[in-house]
Amino acid sequence: MLDGLAYANGVAVARDGSFVLVAETNRARISRVFLAGARAGERDVFVGKLPAFPDGVTAAPDGGFWIAGIARVVPIAGRLASYPRLRTLAAHVAAAVFPLVSKPGAFALKVDAAGKPERALSDPTGARVSSMSCVAQHGDRLFLGNLAGDFVSVVDLAAP
Repeated sequence: MLDGLAYANGVAVARDGSFVLVAETNRARISRVFLAGARAGERDVFVGKLPAFPDGVTAAPDGGFWIAGIARVVPIAGRLASYPRLRTLAAHVAAAVFPLVSKPGAFALKVDAAGKPERALSDPTGARVSSMSCVAQHGDRLFLGNLAGDFVSVVDLAAP
């Protein structure tokens, strides 16, 4: 369905089934492929220039999407985007190398069905949540997966 992706990591389907989103970690963007309608088969950038590398994207109950940012963007990853073998090697040694090229932190972005930002949550120091790999909403709660930790964090969206 898609090729030329830069470390495709997460997928989510629109509520109406008209498109699928793909998180491209190394390009810090979310790509969209239309599945139905006049644009079926076309591809575009749904959300670009994210401040964190997206590791996952999930559908939200209201038809929007949550994007999980695993770490703040660093220039070296963009340079690796065009080199699949080098990206694969980097992914395998990431745990050892990542602290040298990136700072800890976590980022969650809520966008509407058109990709327009609605809400952002972050832990810029990584003191409470870092290396966020997934965000899933259930009611007024967000559940945050943590790639480097042995726990799941919960955020109450109704809290002030």
